[in-house]
Amino acid sequence: MLAAGIMLEDCTLENGPLMVVPASHKGPVYDHHQGGSFVGGIRASLLGDVLDRAVPLTAPAGSISIRHVRTLHGSSANRSKANRPLLLFNYVAVDAFPVFNSFEWEEFNSRILRGEPTFEPRLQPVPVRVPNPTPKPKDGNATGSLFTLQEGMEEPLYQEAAT
Repeated sequence: MLAAGIMLEDCTLENGPLMVVPASHKGPVYDHHQGGSFVGGIRASLLGDVLDRAVPLTAPAGSISIRHVRTLHGSSANRSKANRPLLLFNYVAVDAFPVFNSFEWEEFNSRILRGEPTFEPRLQPVPVRVPNPTPKPKDGNATGSLFTLQEGMEEPLYQEAAT
């Protein structure tokens, strides 16, 4: 399983690039839940000195990044006036089915780039945490945005300095 990102504009240290911790995909799966709900982020206190190994993915527009989907990653706020759009694609083997939520069989198979649909998933003994349940939105309308889920996090990795 891998994630490929295409930087649509220059990505610099000032505009909060994606940061990754090399080889972290081989380590523990950190808890992304708070208050019984999936919030899409990890409490800063759970990471210890892991972030000291984080590497910023800075590069000019048109560059690509490729990482294992379990690689510990995140970014700080954009402190510049420039955008930092990143187009992300996730690639999995044809027999790597989603383990959460439901999915449309025909739609899932329509995305196959190579190989044939199968009813037999390949199972490996790897740690997994299911990203459910998600918090109930106050207005009843789910946005599907990871950033919205992270707004209510306790102990976020990045906090705006008080002005």
